[in-house]
Amino acid sequence: MMKGTRGRLAIVTVALSLFAGVLIAKLFFVQVISADYYQSLAQRQQVASQELSPRRGEIFVHDGKDLITIATTRSGWLLYADARKIEDAEETYERLQRELATVSLEINKERFFSIAEKRDDPFEILVPRIEDGVAKKMKIDDIPGIGLLSREWRYYPLNEFAAHSIGFFGFGNDGKESGQYGVERFYDAELQGKRGVQEGIASSGGTFLNIGKSIFLPPREGEDITLTIDYGVQQMLERALDGIVSTFRPETAGGIIIDPKTGKILALAARSNFNPNTYAASDIGDFFNPLVSSIYELGSIFKPLTVAAALDAGVVTPETEYVDYGFVEINGAKISNFDGKGRGRTNIQGILSESLNTGAVFVGQKIGKEKFLDYFERYGFDTKTDIDLPFETVGDISNLETNRDIEYAAASFGQGVAVTPIEFVRAASALANGGYLIQPYIVEGKENTRPPKQILSEDASHTISRMLTVVVDKALLGGGEGPEHYSVAAKTGTAQVANTGSSGYSGKFLHSFFGYAPSFDPKFLIFLFSKDPKGVQYASHSLGPTFLDLTSSLLYHYEIPPDR
Repeated sequence: MMKGTRGRLAIVTVALSLFAGVLIAKLFFVQVISADYYQSLAQRQQVASQELSPRRGEIFVHDGKDLITIATTRSGWLLYADARKIEDAEETYERLQRELATVSLEINKERFFSIAEKRDDPFEILVPRIEDGVAKKMKIDDIPGIGLLSREWRYYPLNEFAAHSIGFFGFGNDGKESGQYGVERFYDAELQGKRGVQEGIASSGGTFLNIGKSIFLPPREGEDITLTIDYGVQQMLERALDGIVSTFRPETAGGIIIDPKTGKILALAARSNFNPNTYAASDIGDFFNPLVSSIYELGSIFKPLTVAAALDAGVVTPETEYVDYGFVEINGAKISNFDGKGRGRTNIQGILSESLNTGAVFVGQKIGKEKFLDYFERYGFDTKTDIDLPFETVGDISNLETNRDIEYAAASFGQGVAVTPIEFVRAASALANGGYLIQPYIVEGKENTRPPKQILSEDASHTISRMLTVVVDKALLGGGEGPEHYSVAAKTGTAQVANTGSSGYSGKFLHSFFGYAPSFDPKFLIFLFSKDPKGVQYASHSLGPTFLDLTSSLLYHYEIPPDR
């Protein structure tokens, strides 16, 4: 062998030896010195983690002894497009449209083509909700770029029923789905439950293997809640409001039916209404609940509160008299009765039966400003009721802080002070229940466990109930229109609507009405209002017949025995 060849062979041998040495050293480093590190790295690459979503709690209402589901969760599918895989948009659309037609579905052609043009977009929803049975009939597996993905969504079987109490589950300002409005929002944390987690070694196919260390924290399912709403009573109220809207075309209308002894809401509704299944098609203003989120000057339905305060303070009796000239001047302002006429010598009962503003002013002056303000605060007009519904607003009685005589005079008959309907219902319940300020609530088991505060004497409550019964028996719609063999206590209210953004009053009127039955052991209290009803002057005519119809229906519904 030549010297040159032997030299090259020696060089190759040395090089191979060096490479082998380096390789052995590397293997020693990996397998021995760094074994723990690389084993941990391999395990981390095999560890998978996934979030486990809880099922959202359901919402029920009472229907006698049964419960009716009014909010639930449905499982199904969504149809999506992956634009990266759509080669011929026209052909894909035609094939897809033919298939959807077999299950009575369709997609907008312009929208489909705009999605197909997004060549880098892997996911766009075409149909958001498809029932299981419908999805099984669809044959789309061989349509490139089109697929089905399982999903869950909130479903409201009764559509618009009690929408302002329920709210809806949908997207908020943060872009995430959560409870919006109503009890869906107020009890969102309870309804949504708590997410779980599963973490451990996964196979190449993503399946969790029951080997080694793993973590499994199951989700806590959302709580079911039952509203205090009575299904039949809610239907009555909603039909009544639909009738008011159809007949008088008000800007808005609403009503509450409550158990005045416990604070349990039996029905609550407002118009305009919305369907929580299709909330995206509604105006955002439809979602706000005017019964808890808006304040109004309610007018003459405040007169019983003024008279009850005077009875409780001992400054008048039903027989106390004053001279009614039809008007009174205070601080240079003239306050008149609704018809401008005087009644001469009149007693306190006449103030309620004929709804006399001058008489309410007389009673307010007998109470005195300091005590008058104290009673309005006792009624809770400067505090929230803490009802379990979101966005509650507090009333505005700040005019009484001026200490001006004219402000107190106006407040005595419900002008110049503004309250939410739910605040008024809380105060009016004290007239009916023996003088106690209850807390309204709309979810079973969420009632206030503290004893209610007594703000009027039992005697004052009984006396004002007797006086309001005379209003129904002898004055409302001419008298004698109440249900036979039952006592009913009630009062109407017709108030000017204050201007928005400026002082003074507009040419619009707000009609209100409240009453309870039976008068001396009431099982329910009804409140109704409508803003700017057309073609009718007084609340006695716009709301009175509806109130009497509801009262008769409720007496029958609850099988209340006659008290006369």
